[in-house]
Amino acid sequence: MKRRTMLVAVCAVAGLAGYHMLSNGGNVEAASQLFQASQVASASSASFQSFGGVQSSTSAGQSAGQSAGQTTRQSAGQSAGQSKTARNPSVPLRFNPQSSGETQARFLETAFAATGGQVNGYVVNNWSQVNQNFESLQQVRQLVDTLGQELHIQGAKTISRQAQGTNNNSSQGANAGSSSSTSGHSGANTGSSSSTSGHSGASTGSSSITSTSPSKSGANGLATSGGKSNTESNGHSYQTFAEVYGTWPDSTQITVTASSFQFANGQAETLLVIWADSKGSNLGAFGHDMANIEAVLQNEKVIPEISACIIGSRGARMSGGQAESLIQDVFASVHAERVEGVTTPHYTSISGYSAMMPQYILTDGRKMNIQVAVNYDAVHHRTNVLIGSPIITITY
Repeated sequence: MKRRTMLVAVCAVAGLAGYHMLSNGGNVEAASQLFQASQVASASSASFQSFGGVQSSTSAGQSAGQSAGQTTRQSAGQSAGQSKTARNPSVPLRFNPQSSGETQARFLETAFAATGGQVNGYVVNNWSQVNQNFESLQQVRQLVDTLGQELHIQGAKTISRQAQGTNNNSSQGANAGSSSSTSGHSGANTGSSSSTSGHSGASTGSSSITSTSPSKSGANGLATSGGKSNTESNGHSYQTFAEVYGTWPDSTQITVTASSFQFANGQAETLLVIWADSKGSNLGAFGHDMANIEAVLQNEKVIPEISACIIGSRGARMSGGQAESLIQDVFASVHAERVEGVTTPHYTSISGYSAMMPQYILTDGRKMNIQVAVNYDAVHHRTNVLIGSPIITITY
């Protein structure tokens, strides 16, 4: 990640997807649409390329280096914010209330322990629909500022933008001389899903940048809960965007992004992404981070929709059969059954379902809440192992 742009294959967003989501595509790629939408929510942190489409995204994929130890963070219960009315009471509950951040973290830790691998870090990614309204630039900025304070982000910097245009070829909104922010590209692999977004946001001489610039949205418009594109042919759209990013005391990179869309067909939507990226072998704060993000969202009356991934490695190169055997060991450790998967000369990725984890999505009508990917890293001469729940949301 480390403030770099990563290009991976792009899959279109087929519909607003949440936990207990029905698959339109018939395989786990449809499940990954939830997290493709999450990258749309952070649509183009500064370049504003194709706002309203899946071509651009941002995340907190930055790293300031791993600190020697984990520092206990304040909980969301100490938030300075006051209780608010529900932002979108009309949206059905898609998050299973029996699940919690701590439960999800313990589930992943148990699964990863079965690999015998070395932990190299973890990522926590939340994507939520805030409401089906269009929020002003001031409103989305206030939202991310509030969440940034409740999450106790250190060295916080804010970027905010607004733009309007048609859905023809994308063009980059300008903000000459005041800031630089490069948004990454998100996508999914075949068979088993993988998505990611890189992020680079920097302000010059100021920790806060606001700009207004024209932009043109791409052909892949943001999808609605009905599975139809919000961006119509030759229609005009309007977007506001705000992001706050910084670190936690242990150098975990964290970004909060809100994007609000007004479409020519009269529909509107506000989306929220929280991305935390921790480097190093210490999982001591993993469960706390997930529970804290979950609690902060609930405090703001936003339904949490969290996916998490532990990133690790093993020293030896594995054949396809060895990778399959390793994944079977992982599934056995959490009593998971295989749902589907893919094996290529470059990687093996298999998804499954475990009743130990109440949170799940649906792919081709089947429950799924764990994905394991194994691939050889020729640069570092090691085998990378990634375990995500309900799916992996970073590239591999």
